[in-house]
Amino acid sequence: MPSVHSEQLQAESRELAALFAKPARFVRALDFHFEKYGNRAKRQGAKRRNSSLLQFYDVPDPVMRQLRQELFPLVQEKPTEGLELIDALWERRTREHRELAAYLLGQLPEKKFRNVRARIQRWNGENREEAMIRAIARLGSHNMLQRAPLELLPLCKTLLRSGDIRQRASGLLILKSLIEEGEMDNLPAILDMMTPLYRKPVKSLRPFLLETIESLIKRSPGEALYFLQQRLTESKAKGTHWLAKQAMKAFGQHEARLLAESLAEFEAIRKD
Repeated sequence: MPSVHSEQLQAESRELAALFAKPARFVRALDFHFEKYGNRAKRQGAKRRNSSLLQFYDVPDPVMRQLRQELFPLVQEKPTEGLELIDALWERRTREHRELAAYLLGQLPEKKFRNVRARIQRWNGENREEAMIRAIARLGSHNMLQRAPLELLPLCKTLLRSGDIRQRASGLLILKSLIEEGEMDNLPAILDMMTPLYRKPVKSLRPFLLETIESLIKRSPGEALYFLQQRLTESKAKGTHWLAKQAMKAFGQHEARLLAESLAEFEAIRKD
């Protein structure tokens, strides 16, 4: 892996950006770019340990940052060409290509939000890696979250109703972002979508469920406390108890005491 020199990296990134409207050529050139700056030894070691992971180059952060900086204005000025490039990047089964695709998807302007929603849903069905679920949700929804958060609610509803765990995980991560950055007026709709998943928590979704409720605790501890108390009243599922117990650590002293009382009642009911 060669040293990263700022001026050289800028020049190389500009050369790549000049291929923006030629997706096939861009992706081929990007392969060489990542190969040049990637960590081959680390890549080979990971490949031997787990062949199911996406391939990756392990390029330094400045390389990805410079690419994003060069491509950001282009994807906003030429969103149709940008979408073609995004699709070409996603088809290349390496982590860096797909993370760049997710980033560019999240920079598309409002007139392409329908395409953004469609790709978030489709990509989650194709993806097999947890880190990429997070990238799709966090990076891919960026502009929608900033400019049209209400348009994310129907997408979340669709994702959360899916039988696919990856789709549901992505829906929870987008809800988490909406809780953290969205308007409080949207909270009732968000809580309605969360409720079925917390009544009967699927074990593989627990980390995502916990992250989401912890975000709610930070934004509105009173709402979070009431929400968990209601779920404990409705459900006898062990997963609900586990989530409430873990979430208790994120509350302040007063709310934590009230939740502990609800957990004790939950345990007493389960024993009867």
